[in-house]
Parts: sequence; C-alpha cells; structure tokens
Amino acid sequence: MQNYKIFGESCTPHFIPKELLNPFSVIGIQKEWQKSIDYTLSTLKKHQRIQSILLVFFTHLDLSLIYQRKLTEILKYKCKIYFFISKNSFNFEECNHLSQFGLVIAF
Repeated sequence: MQNYKIFGESCTPHFIPKELLNPFSVIGIQKEWQKSIDYTLSTLKKHQRIQSILLVFFTHLDLSLIYQRKLTEILKYKCKIYFFISKNSFNFEECNHLSQFGLVIAF
C-alpha cells in the first residue's frame, strides 16, 4: 500500500529505493513533474512536511525560470530533490545543471 503522493502512473517504479518512499515523499512521473513540484511547494508553504520529491524519467530539460525558482524555494525548506533519469536522455552538462537542485541518478 502506498502512503506517499504520486503524480503520473499509479504504480511506483521498482528501482526507487524503499528508503525514499515514505508518507512525506512526493513522486512525479514523466510529464507530471510540474504538478508534483507545484504540489510540493504549496504543501511546504502551508507548513506541512514534505521530506523529498522524486522526479522520475524527468525529460523536460529546459526548466522554465519559474520552475527553477520553485525548485530553489523547495530546497530552502530543507526538502531533498531526486532526479531519476535515463542516462541516454541527458548529457553531462544537462545533468550538471540539474545537480544544482538535487541528486541526479542516471541509469
């Protein structure tokens, strides 16, 4: 039984470590990454706890300035950000850009 908030596919990808899946986790899968970021930020602004946000198969590299600011603001709440990406989808420079916001896991 899942006890975390998920946007996108209803099943959790098998490769996500169980330690990251808890009641204070938010998962955004594929094209639903924007909704997961918006939900996380609005929840944090209400002084509710979100421990981590996991963006799975994140494909939209050209984060708009608005979403870059939102990710930066999420970090100010001490919320951890994880990007699970396909290693064939991004080059080193793109991964390096994402790493300023959180941990990039390419597989």
